[in-house]
Amino acid sequence: MHPRSLGLAVFFAVISGCDDGKSVAAAPDAKPPVAAAPAAVATATVAVPGTASGRITRPDGKPIGIDGVKYKMVVNGNAGSGNAIAYNPKPNPDGTWSTKLAEGIYHEPRGTMSVKFDGGLYTYDLYPTAEPGDTESAKGLAADFQWRISGPIKQYEDKADPSNATHWYGASCRLNWNPIYGIGEGKQGVHTVVDKTKFVFTAKPQGKLIDGSDGKPLTWTLEWGASDFKPSLLHDLPPAVGGWRVSGTEITPDGKQRPLTIRLSGVSDKFLAEVDVKVEADQYGGPIVGPILIFTRAAP
Repeated sequence: MHPRSLGLAVFFAVISGCDDGKSVAAAPDAKPPVAAAPAAVATATVAVPGTASGRITRPDGKPIGIDGVKYKMVVNGNAGSGNAIAYNPKPNPDGTWSTKLAEGIYHEPRGTMSVKFDGGLYTYDLYPTAEPGDTESAKGLAADFQWRISGPIKQYEDKADPSNATHWYGASCRLNWNPIYGIGEGKQGVHTVVDKTKFVFTAKPQGKLIDGSDGKPLTWTLEWGASDFKPSLLHDLPPAVGGWRVSGTEITPDGKQRPLTIRLSGVSDKFLAEVDVKVEADQYGGPIVGPILIFTRAAP
C-alpha cells in the first residue's frame, strides 16, 4: 500500500452516484474527468448523537461532480465491550456520508478517493477539514473532507518541505545540475556557478488538470550555495492532460539572466530550451514524475 495511504485493511469500495455497487462508466482515459454543473457551497457538518457523518467536497466547498469516482471510507474505534469495531460508510452522489455507531469511542474517520485520468488511475488521501480526536459515540462524530490535488498534506501542513516529495499532494520532479560541456576535439569544459545564483523554472500545463480545472503556470526558484542548489525538486505538480512544459532561467547575483537547457534522463540525451514533463500514477495510485530533469547552461 502506498506510504501516504490509509494503512487500514478493512475497506468497502463504493462508487459515487451508484446505489447498487456497480461501476459507473468513467470518461475516456485520454480526456479530463467531466465536471458537473456548479453547485452550492457546502457548510460544515454538525455532529448527530450516535452517528458519524460528513461530506466530501472540493477545496472551495463544492461537490466533486466527476463521474466514475471511487471512495473508500473507514470509521473505527472500540465498542463499549472493548472490542475493536469498524464501519465503512458509502458516500452519496453529493458527497455526504453517514453511519450509525454502536456505543463506544471512535477515532477520526479517514478516506481515499480514486479517479481515472489520462490513462492512469490516481488515488488521493482525502484532506480532513478538522481533527476532532477520539470521540464518544453519544456525542456524535462529524468529519468533512476535501479532495486536494496540490498543496501540503495534512500532517505536514505547518512544516511542508519543498525538497521532500512525500509532503505534497502533487508529484515532484527530481533535478540534477550538469556542469560539463563539450569544447571540441573530444575535450570538455566545466561550468562554474557563483553562490546565490538563482535557477528559476516555469511549468505550463498542456491541458486541463485531473479535477477538470484549467491549470495555471507554476514557478520554482532554486538558489545555489555550497556547491549545490535548494530546494532540490520541482514540487507539487498535479496531473494534467499532455503534461507540463518546463523551461528555466539562470539569474546571477548581479541580475544577469541567461536561459537554461534541459533534458530528461532516460528520455533524451539532447539538451533543449523546453521539455515536457508527464505526471503519472505509480503502483499505489500516487502521482509521480519518473525521469530526472537534468539542466545546464549553453556552452560559452
